[in-house]
Amino acid sequence: MLVLAAVAMDLAAFGMAFTDIALRARSYHASPTLVGIILSSYFVFQVATSPAWGRLSDRIGRRPVAVACTALSSLSMVVYALMPSLTGIIVSRVLAGFAAANVSVIQASLIDQSTDDQRAATLGRFSAALNAGLIMGFAGGGWVAEHLGSQVLGWVGAGLSGLATLNLIIALPKTPPKPKEEGPQERRKTWIILQQFPSLKVLFILASVSWFSLACLEGTFAQLINFRFSLGQAAFGWILMYEILLGFLLQGLFFGRLAKRYGHVKLLRFGYLLQGIGLGTTPFAPDLGLLLVASSLYALGKGLTDPSLNTLASESTPSDRQGEMFGLLQSARNVGFLAGPTIGGALFHWIHAAPYVLAGFVSFAAAAGARLIRSPKPAGNGPITQNAS
Repeated sequence: MLVLAAVAMDLAAFGMAFTDIALRARSYHASPTLVGIILSSYFVFQVATSPAWGRLSDRIGRRPVAVACTALSSLSMVVYALMPSLTGIIVSRVLAGFAAANVSVIQASLIDQSTDDQRAATLGRFSAALNAGLIMGFAGGGWVAEHLGSQVLGWVGAGLSGLATLNLIIALPKTPPKPKEEGPQERRKTWIILQQFPSLKVLFILASVSWFSLACLEGTFAQLINFRFSLGQAAFGWILMYEILLGFLLQGLFFGRLAKRYGHVKLLRFGYLLQGIGLGTTPFAPDLGLLLVASSLYALGKGLTDPSLNTLASESTPSDRQGEMFGLLQSARNVGFLAGPTIGGALFHWIHAAPYVLAGFVSFAAAAGARLIRSPKPAGNGPITQNAS
C-alpha cells in the first residue's frame, strides 16, 4: 500500500503543477505558442529518457531507479517554487520530464512481485492509484494556486513527491537485477524489443492512438464547453475529475474480476468502443446532462483499456525486460499525446466537432485493431510462444 500511496502522491504533485503552469507562464507574458512548448517539454523529455531509465532498472534493480526519479520529481517542484520566472518553469518541467520514468519503473516492480494470476488485479490497482493522484492534484492544485500562490503550490508538490520518495525507500523491496546478455546491436537500438517480441507492436500502436484521442479531448474540451455552455475552467476541472473518479472506481473495484471473466482482449475492444461513442457524441450533446453521459462513456472505456493494455504488454515481455518495455510503452503513449493537441487544436478552429469526430473514429479503429492481438505466453527469460486469443 505504501508503494501505491507513493504513486498517488507523486501524480498529485504532477497534477497540481499541470493546473497552474499555463496561467503562471502567461503572467510572465509568455505567448500561447511558448506556453504550448513549455507544456510539451515534459512529454518530450519523458519520451527521450524513459526507455533508458527502464533498461537501467532491468540491469541494476527497480528500487534505486524509482527512488532517484521520484527524488528528481521533488526537486523539479522545488525549482518551481524557488524560481518565479519563465526560466524556472522551463527548468522545472524539463527536470520533471527527465524524472517521469518512476511511474513505469514502479509498475515493473509491482509486476516483478506478482504471479500471473495476480497481474491484472495488480495493474488495475496501480491504474487506480494513478487516477487517485490526479484527482487530488487537479482538485487541490487550483485551490492552492488561487488562494496561496504558485510558489506555495511548488512547495506542496515538492513535499508530496518527497514523501513519495520516502515511501519508496521504506516499502519498495530491494529486488536483485535480472542479468541478461545484451549485444552491441541491442544497446544501440532503443526499440529493438519490438523486433524481438512482435506481439508488442500492435499494443504500442494502440497505446499511441489511444492517448492521441485523449489529447484531442483535453486540448479542446475547455474551449468546447465554454463555447457550447458558457462554462469556464472550474467546470472543466470538475468534469475532468469526474471522469478520473469513474475510472478510479472501475479499476480499483471491478477490473480484476472483469478481466478474469472476459479476458483482456475483449475488455480492450469494448473499452475502445465506449471511448469512441463517448468522444464522437461529446460535441453534439444538447445539454450538460447528456455531456456528462458522453464523458462517462469515455471515462469507463479508458478505465478498461489502460490496465488491459498494460497487462497484455507485460504478459508479452520476459521478466528481465519489464522495465525496458514499460519505459518504451510510456514513450509510445506520449508520442500520441504530443500529436493530439496540435492536430486537435487546428481542427477545432475549423469545425468545433471535428477533433472529437476524428478521435472517435481513431478509437473505433483501435477497437478493430485489437483483433490483431495475440495472447502471449512468456516462458521465463526466453522466447515467447503466442497463441491466438
